[in-house]
Amino acid sequence: MIENFDSGTFPPIGWQEYHSGVDALTDSNIRAYSVPNSSVFDDAFGVDTSWLVTSVVNIPSNGELTFWQNQNYDSYYIYHGIWISLVGGNPSNGSYIELDSLGAGTEDTWEKITLDLSAYTGQNVYIAFKYIGDFADEWHVDNVMIDSAGALGCTSPLNITDSTTGSDSAILKWTPLGGELYWKIEYGLTGFTLGTGSFVYANVPYKDMQNLQPNTTYDFYIQAFCSSTDSSAFSPVFSLTTECSSNGNMVLPFQEGFENSSIPSIPCGWYRLDVNSDTNFWITDTTNPNTGNQSAFISYSAPGINQNDWLYTPAYNVLDTTKLYVFGFSYASRSGSAFPEKLAVHSTKIKDGTSIQHTFFEDTAILTNNIYKDTSFTFKFNDTGKHYFGFHLFSNPDQWNFMLDDVFFREKGSIGIKEIDIDNIIIYPNPTKSQLHFRNNTKIINYSIYDVSGKKLEHVILNSKKGELSLETYKKGIYFIVFMINSQSITKQIIKH
Repeated sequence: MIENFDSGTFPPIGWQEYHSGVDALTDSNIRAYSVPNSSVFDDAFGVDTSWLVTSVVNIPSNGELTFWQNQNYDSYYIYHGIWISLVGGNPSNGSYIELDSLGAGTEDTWEKITLDLSAYTGQNVYIAFKYIGDFADEWHVDNVMIDSAGALGCTSPLNITDSTTGSDSAILKWTPLGGELYWKIEYGLTGFTLGTGSFVYANVPYKDMQNLQPNTTYDFYIQAFCSSTDSSAFSPVFSLTTECSSNGNMVLPFQEGFENSSIPSIPCGWYRLDVNSDTNFWITDTTNPNTGNQSAFISYSAPGINQNDWLYTPAYNVLDTTKLYVFGFSYASRSGSAFPEKLAVHSTKIKDGTSIQHTFFEDTAILTNNIYKDTSFTFKFNDTGKHYFGFHLFSNPDQWNFMLDDVFFREKGSIGIKEIDIDNIIIYPNPTKSQLHFRNNTKIINYSIYDVSGKKLEHVILNSKKGELSLETYKKGIYFIVFMINSQSITKQIIKH
């Protein structure tokens, strides 16, 4: 007999449940040894004695009971035990004998329990899981099996994830359950019929899947082998979509507002790396973009694990090390006042999460609470060849959310004007949805507005220390306003929401 509580019917067909007090017994997907469900005794209301009783089972030679348990709120434990009856399932008949009083298990840890049933060989029995609580603990039970000791019991893997997905590859990882010699991975285009796909093997609990097609969704099934005669069922389907392909080069001027990506995929040519393997990736999302409807987004890391996630731009092929460049972006944290994020921006020639050529930016106390900050830096490359910019989030464990938007990269002076870095011009509000106001302590002769490609959109003769302009008809995005003051041009970045 094998029962994993995944049928959607509870109690399972042939099983029974009995209660004295509140009914605290159900199936749940909150904790499961094999997804999606386990059985759980959850006394959240009052005094309860609950029995979960198997269907009648004939005990084979050298029989044993095995199951997995998980304890939650162990300090409220009162009683967990395994009982057996040869008469009937209902405990009111008084025929049950205690096989084992289990005690409180290890908090939030799946443990395998094995009990010897050889004394009941050949007999028809009922096995009961008994729980006593008074606003007490949670006792999760899963993968119950009654069979001969050493019988086939190899279990399919749990927690399948893809730690790194590229345009033609993905690294699958999973949790082994003990005793496996190797695993078989069968895969194909999403929706394929199991038994008709391609397959590869792994002797460790991960596999680097190669030669996949870009921008394609695949289904994966994994089967465990514990001996030449002992194999598990295939795991539930795990699906992923590879990234799109790219020639790997940025063309300047470059801008990325993450508007054209299908959620949650990142833009074509970008690359994400989950170094800490906590399954929290950079994605495209609609949560609080700076402009438009989408931004790059990442959620908090797992408890006890420092964030270590990278988002790399496409490559830029540097041919001239004498040129000046400007790189900028907008960023925000969903931080409240207690969840500071940490971000650094580096240049690199290798997208491996460790190689750094130069660090341009670092902020270790980002507490913007959904309000974006704009930053940019001017620089020269030290050598030629392909370079990437890497956004590295390295926050402490259990922070909140982080957003990145409106990334731009261009040659300095590429919009055809002379730029200086010191001025007294005040622009407000910036970002803006429509009206923009500005003032200076000396007369502004005129100003022009450019988009990120360098195209002039508007030119206004002002001859005043202050002014205003309407961006009502402009699309959402980044623009540059060039002020002419005393024969000098001063450039400011503005953002239309």
